[in-house]
Amino acid sequence: MESPSFKVFGVGIPSFPIPAMGRTKDIAWTGTNMWGVSSFLYKLTPEDLKNSVTRKEVFKPRFTSKEFEITVTDTDYGPLVSDTTFLKSKDPLALKWVGHRPSMEFEALLKATKAKDVFEFRKALKDFSVVAINYVVADKKGNISKVHAAHLPVLQNHKKAFVQDPTNKIVKYQTVMNLPERLNPKRGYVVSANEFNAEAEYSLCWFCSTADRANRISSLLKDGKVDIPRIKKIHVDIYSKEAKEIFDFFQQEWKRFDLEQKRNFNLLKEWDFNYSVDAKQPYLYEELIRRFAEQIYTKAGLTKQDVAPLFENLIWKKAVIQWYKNLHETDQKYVLEKTQKSFYRLHPKKWGKVHQIEAAHPLSNVPVLGDSYRYYRAGYPGSSNTVFKAAHGYNGDYKVTFGANLRVIFDMNDEDENYAVLLGGQDGYLGSKTFADQIPTWIDGEYYKVPFRTETIKKESVRVTTLKVD
Repeated sequence: MESPSFKVFGVGIPSFPIPAMGRTKDIAWTGTNMWGVSSFLYKLTPEDLKNSVTRKEVFKPRFTSKEFEITVTDTDYGPLVSDTTFLKSKDPLALKWVGHRPSMEFEALLKATKAKDVFEFRKALKDFSVVAINYVVADKKGNISKVHAAHLPVLQNHKKAFVQDPTNKIVKYQTVMNLPERLNPKRGYVVSANEFNAEAEYSLCWFCSTADRANRISSLLKDGKVDIPRIKKIHVDIYSKEAKEIFDFFQQEWKRFDLEQKRNFNLLKEWDFNYSVDAKQPYLYEELIRRFAEQIYTKAGLTKQDVAPLFENLIWKKAVIQWYKNLHETDQKYVLEKTQKSFYRLHPKKWGKVHQIEAAHPLSNVPVLGDSYRYYRAGYPGSSNTVFKAAHGYNGDYKVTFGANLRVIFDMNDEDENYAVLLGGQDGYLGSKTFADQIPTWIDGEYYKVPFRTETIKKESVRVTTLKVD
């Protein structure tokens, strides 16, 4: 996009007027989800509800004459949400969300696109509130930075809990200007992979990822050499150090309790800890830790309903190991023997047989006609905790549910050295040739080179579309 006041190349969300990540001639930036502590649930008493006000909201769905009316109760602690299906509770629960306060994300990002360096970029985001994002930014002068773009409430007692007491009030808000910044570190690079930031005065996220993915990227850059071929290789890295560490733990425990090592266990001992589609070990490992976790949860007296959300926690694998370590030795042996018995009955499967991705339009769910809107389905590499993120469930169904869907590289030494590819296409017009045309390029690990200089664009373009307003 180019106008008299700015010029930017980037990737945006449909209907979003400013690229969420991109480059200008001066700076380039990308970001990852911060999983920021942006909201709290408050458990209210009748006294807390005295000042509440109710209002009616009417919804009119498209293609129907029906109207749906709901009652919303506003309290001093936010709207009441305990009467909703998702958060139904016998106790009154109110949602306090930073997004209920005024903020100016569009204006902040517009100012960011005009920044001349990383310092101006950070200042531009001072009014950016939601959704909390970890931005990494570089400028043409050679500066690099990692900043947290968010407004995060700080409680009087900043304890980690979904549900808070009404007396635990918000005492202040942190913004990008007083959140920790990683500026020009000596190692020469910054990394962001949804990980926890231990440098912050208050917890920025309570359920963020472990540092494994960020540490893996750092290990691949430890010699200080950064170039485009290496970055392309890092983008599709499917090695899991977490898997190695956890299986090493299992080997120690197997040996400590003198457990028999049979085929499935011996197969895991040969694993290189890459989540490759043709390898059987990723499936065996995920099943081993899942069955082990189920035994731990059973020991803890948890039901299947209790267990389901635990498997969605980003750090559940390491957490369940800690639960095991807290058990008495007799219980540890019992858990391992039960896990072993179940694990050895398992038939090994290639990762690509169970870990599959489907690229499809929402209309793919329509009976009979839906097949026309499915564009790709096949075995897929990676996992929830690899650099090439391909998250999945843990209830025996390993279908990819979330993960990497954009790869970009910006070279600040050359405005025309930009590479990008989407797991999808360039526009949202259903039926367009560009709706899903980048999927094969994504799967092959390739990129499209996108020039930035106007003269280069004119020289290399194969089609020009001109919009005229009468």
